[in-house]
Amino acid sequence: MERFIRPMAPGWFASVMGTAVTSLALTLASHAAADAGPALAAPVALAASALHWLAIAMMSVLGIAAVYRLIRHSCATPSRGASMRPSRSRCWLWRPSGRSAGSRPP
Repeated sequence: MERFIRPMAPGWFASVMGTAVTSLALTLASHAAADAGPALAAPVALAASALHWLAIAMMSVLGIAAVYRLIRHSCATPSRGASMRPSRSRCWLWRPSGRSAGSRPP
């Protein structure tokens, strides 16, 4: 699981957005197809509903992973490859003990 969460990029949420937009487009297409006949509108509406629930599931999984990554790796910045190293900037979730919020590392 760490192999997925640690290098997780914000671009994953674009896949959720694309799935949701496709669902909306199919919903509009099913309304337009209803004028042509209900036999054509039913499968399109079913596909739109399936993509809608898929987008909700993807958002839930990726949202939980993003919150976990924020808590677990809040002070890590990407370096070369998939490795992570602590940054020297201040972290808002974690501070080493014995230092105040405004102090800098030596």
